[in-house]
Amino acid sequence: MQSFLELVSRDLLSRFGDKISNITLVFPSRRAALFFNTHLAKQIGKPIWSPQIATINELMQQVSGLNADDPIRLVTKLFTIYNKVKGSVEPFESFYFWGEVMLADFDQVDKYLVDPKQLFTNVKDIKDIEEQFGGLTPEQTNALKDYLGVMAEGHISELRNNYLSVWGKLYEIYTQFWDELRKENLAYEGMIYRKAAEILSNPQSEPNLPKPIAFIGFNALNECEKVLFQRCKREDDTLFYWDYDPIFVDNPNHEAGLFIRQNLSVFPNALPRDAFLQESKRQQTIKMIAAPSTVAQTKIVPRLLDEMKANGAKLDVSTAIIFPKENILIPTLQAIPSDIESLNITMGYPIKETPAFSLADFLVRLQMNAQLSSEGIIRFYHRDVLAILNHPYVRLADSETTQIIAFDVTQRNRIYPQQNELAKSHLLKLIFSQYENKYTTQYLLDVCNAIAKEIASKIREDENQQLRIDLEFLYSLHKSLTRLGGVVSTLNFDVSHKVYIQLLRKVFAQERVSFSGEPLAGLQIMGFLETRALDFENIIILSFNDDVLPGRNHPISFITPSLRVAYGLPNYKHHDAVYAYYFYRLLNRAKRVYLMYSARTEGLSSGEKSRFGLQLEMEQMIGKVETIPVGYNLALTPPLPIIVDKNSEVIKSLLQNLNKNGKGITLSPSGLTTYLTCPLRFYFRYVAKIAEEDEVTEEAGALEFGRIIHSTMEELYKDFSSKVVSADMVNAILGQPTLIEDTVERVFNEIFLNNVNATDKSLS
Repeated sequence: MQSFLELVSRDLLSRFGDKISNITLVFPSRRAALFFNTHLAKQIGKPIWSPQIATINELMQQVSGLNADDPIRLVTKLFTIYNKVKGSVEPFESFYFWGEVMLADFDQVDKYLVDPKQLFTNVKDIKDIEEQFGGLTPEQTNALKDYLGVMAEGHISELRNNYLSVWGKLYEIYTQFWDELRKENLAYEGMIYRKAAEILSNPQSEPNLPKPIAFIGFNALNECEKVLFQRCKREDDTLFYWDYDPIFVDNPNHEAGLFIRQNLSVFPNALPRDAFLQESKRQQTIKMIAAPSTVAQTKIVPRLLDEMKANGAKLDVSTAIIFPKENILIPTLQAIPSDIESLNITMGYPIKETPAFSLADFLVRLQMNAQLSSEGIIRFYHRDVLAILNHPYVRLADSETTQIIAFDVTQRNRIYPQQNELAKSHLLKLIFSQYENKYTTQYLLDVCNAIAKEIASKIREDENQQLRIDLEFLYSLHKSLTRLGGVVSTLNFDVSHKVYIQLLRKVFAQERVSFSGEPLAGLQIMGFLETRALDFENIIILSFNDDVLPGRNHPISFITPSLRVAYGLPNYKHHDAVYAYYFYRLLNRAKRVYLMYSARTEGLSSGEKSRFGLQLEMEQMIGKVETIPVGYNLALTPPLPIIVDKNSEVIKSLLQNLNKNGKGITLSPSGLTTYLTCPLRFYFRYVAKIAEEDEVTEEAGALEFGRIIHSTMEELYKDFSSKVVSADMVNAILGQPTLIEDTVERVFNEIFLNNVNATDKSLS
């Protein structure tokens, strides 16, 4: 197989020879550039300087002269301008989500060179028409109440006006946002692109563009990128290398060729069409495997790798396992056979899926729900406390103390345990302290460092590979927190814990834990978008479900779908065409292809194979497609009967159960019911004393309420033992309200709080 990058390297070498180092190569990803240099090195018999490598983002930033600002800081600046334009003071936590939506819309408007004034005026007009003829649905009304801060039912007209005013102010917000960023020489990506396009479209300008230059392996271009390509084309010394399969390019109805057909007509390919005509694809093996569940896909991977080896495939850089969705990366790595010596994991593991993220999330929630009483006593909510005490990193750092405290909180039903009950070690004292909002980042960093030190000391004692991975997760947590702290420190308003969690998730969504490995050797493990411009002989694509590939594309936006079509902004057709191209291009030079999907309906997944798989089956234009269903082996082993001999020890335990405080009693109704329903359950509960796991309960349930009533009645009537209940007896008890109150409180504390000396402040 001759890959696309190999074709490009041969062509460039034939054009430039030893002077190939003078050309600048622009790739859709750095990984494609790395593979290109490998192919180039194989064809050169002597050492030379490698060509300059760049990305379109770098070229645009170089031309515009603007610097990209941090995304979180951009949203905070947008928030300030939003309140200024609207003349309102809305909380940042209610704006943050919509601020990201607004920023994403601005970004697309700029990248596609849309006239913002005309677009946002049309948006306002459409919303006016919708409101006049349709109005707001109840669901929209409820959602907008939280966002716009209108809570009273009688203020529906105010809600509508506020709602429409957002659309009417979009252009003003956009222009002021631009002006504010331009003063600081900062920008978001779309702003950089538009500024660069303005310079490039001016014939009198002299942009700092490298010459000669080659663009390699691109597909869908926004309007700013087209301006860049046009300018480079006019300057000569520019080559365009497009990779495609003639099957989908020649078919005007095939979505995979939508953008390539346009590009080929405007920017001719430096490679001849003959280079893409391959007869070998007729011999492709394509197997579509329906797994019984998502995780079951990972268990099938070893069998597929063995099948590849048996058919002569090499499990090296020519073989790739591809993840359109990264949620099953770790189970797949655990399933890969140990005899595969070399792996290269390119995609990284998302920090938000690690225990490090959950630790940070739990700590912020602990601070959010902490209470300070008028006496200066700090209390924490039991759910937050138990979540932290049971966290694997906290347990790893101080196992014995955390277990004792967690047991005590549960056993005593402590709904709001006090700080002095929890701070029993240096680490726990650090965790269970209350901090102001502005010190949240430092608090998280201190806890992170303390836990990391404990784990590092255990690594020195025990060379445990999992501990090293945990330490790497904590290091990534530390980096993310440091970055977030730098952004938060520049804000001119207080960041609440609720907002801090949103910002934390934003930062963690962008962070990955990188795996060590040789990128140009071994079995390749990568994300779907990382395959751009790369070719493999053997491919396994996991999560080949329609809701993953191409996936659902209904982004939340201020711009209506109809206006997106009218102004040429990306919509669902654009999304589907992009992923169709990546998929079919990837299959173009592969010999063995395994497409595996979950046939089970799980959560939001419908269990349907990708529409691309259905296309392959219907058209049969790229090799023969074989569908293989895989099921579970449901031959269950019959359970062995559990038999308990009624020996002397069991009899003794039964008799003890019928004896309380030295006097004989009868079985309770619940005990008799349990025995009649299931004697074995009766044995486990009343004889073996195996109780259900205790949980902290915030309200007295039916069982606790019944016990409180029975025990209270027993206490009140104990002085009248062996007597007939009469009206005088009841009146005598009712005449002592203080006794009744004290008895109820004492019994409640004993049964519900497991503490006779507890006070009513234990619940607050």
